[in-house]
This record gives sequence, structure tokens and C-alpha cells, in this order.
Amino acid sequence: MEIGSYARLINQKILVPEQPAGYIQVEAHFFADCILGILQAINVDEAWYVQTYPDVREAMQKGIVPDAKSHYYRFGYFEHRMPYRIIVDDPWYQAQYPDVRAAIVDRHFASGQAHFDLLGFREGRFPYANFRLDQVDGVRLNGRAQPAGRLRSLPGVRDKIIQIESAAP
Repeated sequence: MEIGSYARLINQKILVPEQPAGYIQVEAHFFADCILGILQAINVDEAWYVQTYPDVREAMQKGIVPDAKSHYYRFGYFEHRMPYRIIVDDPWYQAQYPDVRAAIVDRHFASGQAHFDLLGFREGRFPYANFRLDQVDGVRLNGRAQPAGRLRSLPGVRDKIIQIESAAP
């Protein structure tokens, strides 16, 4: 990826400084290109992914995307899709999220896992303390082997301007 000077990115409205200071609007395609390398480090369980998301299998069969990993890196992350199945620590999850515990008591959900799979991941909830997505090099965080799961993600509309916090003062 080629990148111009900071001034050029501002002049082309790819970056738009915002007030309060410390925030910047970023053109969505530019942002997606910037984080592509980070997303490619996330483990994607291809068999689970195409079973869970049949539209991806169909897109692969039609030649729209070459494989499940490519779909996740370019689209799935921004669509709040899980790259693999994530196992919830149910007691921790219910203690962290009293609204989920109440919904389980009221029988709206069978478990914290059921809530997380349907809504929790899309809402940015953690399935267990210090959750991070598994990396392709096989790193297991917190000493826990993770089957496959979901991650916190940013807004998914690719042609929309999104706001992110700047690391620079």
C-alpha cells in the first residue's frame, strides 16, 4: 500500500481531523487497507466459517471470493462475523453482564454462550476476561486453547466514514 504525506491525506479528505483533539475521521477503504495486515494475523477456521456463514460458501462457489480467509479479512471482520467459534466462560460472562444474566433467568437465552453467539459478539462483549482473537501462529492467549470464535469489531459499512481515536496527541 502506498501512502502519501499527512497533509496530502488531509487535502484529499482521506483523513479529517476532528474536535475534540485526538480524534480523526478516516475514509473507510483507507482504514481497511491500513489494518489488512493486522486482520491477516487472525486465525480463521475456514471449515467452521463456511458452515456458519453459508453465503460465504456460495460466494466462493461463484468465484466472488477465493476462500473463507480472504472473505473474513476483506468483509467478515467489518460485518461483525466471528473468524472461529469462541467458547464463553459462562459464569464470568453472566457476572460481567447482569443484563445477560437477567435475560437468561427470564428464559430469553439458554446460556451466556447462546447470548454471545447471537448478540454479544456484535455488541463488543468479551466472552471471558482479557479476550483477544487467536493469531495464525497458534498463539493462545490466557493459556486457553480456543476452538473458534468472535471478536470486537468496528462499524461494518465499507463506504461509510468511521471515527477512530488517534494515537498521536
